[in-house]
Amino acid sequence: SIVIDASADKVWAVLQDTSAYPEWNSFLRVDGKLATNETLNITVMPPQEKAMSFSPTVLRNAPYDLMWRGRVLMPGVFTGEHNFRVDATSQNQSVFHQDEEFSGILVPFISLKNSEAGFKKMNEDLKVRAEKLDKAPH
Repeated sequence: SIVIDASADKVWAVLQDTSAYPEWNSFLRVDGKLATNETLNITVMPPQEKAMSFSPTVLRNAPYDLMWRGRVLMPGVFTGEHNFRVDATSQNQSVFHQDEEFSGILVPFISLKNSEAGFKKMNEDLKVRAEKLDKAPH
């Protein structure tokens, strides 16, 4: 989680504009429609690792709450559910939460340390982008 000095609407708008991710997001590339039951093409670029692509399904995209699920091979092998949430703490401040839950028989054998660093870097990049856009003249 990270506190952002920008409205929840602004943070959510930045998160939803996946076409602009290359301008600010050093961790994720997202192709596809952020709509329930849609399949996305995602590339993650963890620090000090090779990029990895996968095709999760959007479980929900409600106001301030986005979740997708990706699998390797079949259910039970390796599944990740990723959730992004934005909570308004005031008119001009919000908290962005990002979490992922992994399950499956391969989980104990996969190191996710660099992915965690990537999530944190994305949080920081989102903060910079949203605060910059929130202060820009309308």
